[in-house]
Amino acid sequence: MFREILVPLDGSVQAEQALPHAVAIARTSNATVRLLHVVGDESRVRDGNHDKADTEVLAYFNEYLGIQARRVSRSLSKSVPYEVLTGDPASTILRYVRDCGCDLVVLTTHGQGWLAAARLGSVADELMRQAMVPVLAVRAHESNVSWQDPGYRRILVPLDGSRRAETALEPALAMARASRGRVIALAVVKLPQPRADGALPTHGADEAAEEHVRAQNYVRDVAARVGTDVLVNPVVRAALHPGLAIADAASQFEADLVVMSTRGRSRLVRRRLGSTADMVLRGVNLPVLILKDVREPETVPRATADVALREAWR
Repeated sequence: MFREILVPLDGSVQAEQALPHAVAIARTSNATVRLLHVVGDESRVRDGNHDKADTEVLAYFNEYLGIQARRVSRSLSKSVPYEVLTGDPASTILRYVRDCGCDLVVLTTHGQGWLAAARLGSVADELMRQAMVPVLAVRAHESNVSWQDPGYRRILVPLDGSRRAETALEPALAMARASRGRVIALAVVKLPQPRADGALPTHGADEAAEEHVRAQNYVRDVAARVGTDVLVNPVVRAALHPGLAIADAASQFEADLVVMSTRGRSRLVRRRLGSTADMVLRGVNLPVLILKDVREPETVPRATADVALREAWR
């Protein structure tokens, strides 16, 4: 599944809360966990004609990462490489991902250092948008790090009928298999905008009912196709926006993790993940694994039911 997992740490306790999740995933695939801190421009000093990082800052974070690496190493019983680099945090992390062949980044979405995602354009947001590898976004909280296994036993996978969305099934099934859990395959039927009196237009309601049947057939087919050794529950929800349905299903089924795919090759994705992924990241209080589809768009049309489902996600 994953072989090289990177956890960027900014020195805050909130950022460290990504570590148990990286450990849990590494155990399922015998992956290597790497730790990285980037000393940003605010920690650089001028020395003659050359910029350099303050040696005390470098020494501090080398010691800090060493402590965290030993904690992770004890959990995995294998060595954990770590490195302190200098430069712009987002671009430096992205370059490290490429140079080291990392195939997963695990980070928290609310830290106190440069990983803090309280505003658009923060390092965490930038990594989730720019990284062409999967990113697991963990919602940080105020308490200390718990090294208890996160236990992904109820994994929610939103599907829109496309091959792109179905790429999320493979890692979801692998994690469910490792934890003896189950996958909830969710299809969303987009409801038409209600009239001024709050009622659905008759024509739109009829179309939504037809799409609901098609969606049921689709997720049942998916469950039968991939649920050979893992329990896959087919679920259909209707909502005005897919993000609302995903958040509702995550709450109803007490999901431990959401795994979803988003497009990764467009000018638009450089600015945002897409309204659905953004809404899920900000609307659910649980980890979200975002997979980027960097392939060219599908050229062969799929079944009519699948096309109808994809329209609901636009």
